[in-house]
Amino acid sequence: MTSPDAMRDYLRVSFGLLEHEVFVVVLLDNRHRVLKCEEMFRGTIDGCAVHPREIVKIVVQCNAAAVVLAHNHPLC
Repeated sequence: MTSPDAMRDYLRVSFGLLEHEVFVVVLLDNRHRVLKCEEMFRGTIDGCAVHPREIVKIVVQCNAAAVVLAHNHPLC
């Protein structure tokens, strides 16, 4: 990812039109290249339970240098 705007656009295209909430973790290397984009948790139309321990586990497993955490707000 070359900029915060590029990351925002990627996330909007990938998760913006879903009808349920999701919590996404984007794992990056030290040059901010995407190692993995993982939908970690799925919720309903108005909520999503997030477990920090599971996020830490995947960050360590992938040896990520940076992490972007994101969630969407369904339209309807």
